[in-house]
Formats: sequence, structure tokens, C-alpha cells
Amino acid sequence: MDFHAAMVFLKGKPRLHPNAIVDAFQANFSQHSIVGFGQIDDLSWQFEIDENPIRIARANLPFPKAELSGPCEASLLWPTAAKDLKEHKTHFVISLSTEMDPKVAAKIITRFTAAVLESCSDALGVYWGNACLIIPKKIFVKFACEVLPHENPMFIWIDYRVGKSNKGVTFGFTTGLRAFGLRELEAPKAMEEPAALRQRLLDLSDFVLSNGDLFKDGQTIGEDSSIVIVAATTKSQFGHQKEVMQLQYSRN
Repeated sequence: MDFHAAMVFLKGKPRLHPNAIVDAFQANFSQHSIVGFGQIDDLSWQFEIDENPIRIARANLPFPKAELSGPCEASLLWPTAAKDLKEHKTHFVISLSTEMDPKVAAKIITRFTAAVLESCSDALGVYWGNACLIIPKKIFVKFACEVLPHENPMFIWIDYRVGKSNKGVTFGFTTGLRAFGLRELEAPKAMEEPAALRQRLLDLSDFVLSNGDLFKDGQTIGEDSSIVIVAATTKSQFGHQKEVMQLQYSRN
């Protein structure tokens, strides 16, 4: 049974308002139905969305600072996150345990999380656990309401880390594809600028999320007048526990 989790940062210590969450969810996401909800204990509730149990609990303490430093430093969508989250007091934990297709599960928890954000004025943003990614409130809601109905909301599901080494070598990798049963993507020595690599990783991850992990070892997955890129299954060079799909560059 897969486990999906999102955390909502809170600037105060608000109570859970389940009716407000239901109203926000039903107003924005009519493709789903909340069958019912009930209180588990003083700090947590369970909702039944399309007969799938999703839980939300309030943790009366800030999210661990040690786990936020990396995501804050690397966040493209929330450049002021370190400052904005410095004084947050508590957080909600939203969890979904299910055997359904992970992409369907991700859609449900994304939409429910957006409803929680809209129903709580103290909400600051989201920590998307599958990708160690943080997203501010307005952007997360916008992706859930405006992007998700039409395409995969890649920037709130997958983290794209790119940069240059001290020797001027471009590198990059994804985090978050493994939660969908896919190989993470890595490029330890890319022959292109970081912005171009980020776009390549975005396009490839969107493709495999929509079509499945179809690339085979030795398959050419990118080619232009100057470079050729070949797929290779290998151990991660960036800390992922399972094998990844590495992009291996060569001159054309």
C-alpha cells in the first residue's frame, strides 16, 4: 500500500474546520465527491474522497528546521521561503494510504491539500513529501485548480535541481518520480547550460509520467547538431537509493 503525504505550514495554531475544507473542495473539484468525514481525535480528522480515506492532523510544533534548509535554499517557486517560514508555529499533516494508481492518488491529495489551503487563512504553503519540495500557498492552489485539469503539475510534484560545479560542468537531477513508480533522472555531466538542462529534465519527466518509463539502455533520447544524449540505467550519483536513468552526453 503506497503512502502519500503533504504538510501545510501554519503561522498560528488554527483549529481544523472540516466543513470549510469540504466547501472549498466541492467548489473547485466537482470531479470528486466527499462521501463523508469524521473526527478521529482532538487533532485529526478523516475524509472519504471517492471512497478513499485521506487524513489530516495538526502537529502542534513547527516542521523540523533541519529538513527545511535544503528545500528552502533550492526552491524556485518560493525564493523567500527561509524568511517566510522562520516563524511558522505548527503544521497540518495530510496523508493518503492507497493501492490505487499513484498518479490518481497524487491528484486527489493535491486537490485536497489545495482545499485545506483555501479554507485556512493561517496557511503559508506546502511541503510535498515525495519530492522534498516546498511551494507557497497561492502557487500551489493555482497549479491544483488551473494546471492539473489540463496537464501534469510538474513543478509541484517533481523537484528539479540543476547547477554548475566548480569546474563549470552542468549537472542536474529529479526527485519525486520514484513515488510514481518511475526512475529518477540524472545528468552528472550535461553538455548544455543549466536552464536548458532543467527544461530537458522537465520534458522527459512529463513524458514518462504520462506514458510510462519506456526508455531502454542505450536508447537515444536527445540529439541535435552538436550533442547526442543516451539513456543508461545506473546507480545514482546524487543520493537516490534506487537505480536511476542517467543522461549520458557525447559530442555529435
